[in-house]
Amino acid sequence: MYSDKDRMCPICNREISADICYEIVMCLTAGFKPSSVPEVEFKDNKETRSICDHCQYSDLS
Repeated sequence: MYSDKDRMCPICNREISADICYEIVMCLTAGFKPSSVPEVEFKDNKETRSICDHCQYSDLS
């Protein structure tokens, strides 16, 4: 599934690169701090994790 193509992020409400997307997913699933992704602003909370879980790009399998 994971490609290098840019994608629309429902959390950031803008187009982001695949690398930034991966970093956001890692923040929300592996406990990385959102501040480790200075290119975008997002909160690590239940609502944001739910949005990410339902995004087509968050499936890293």
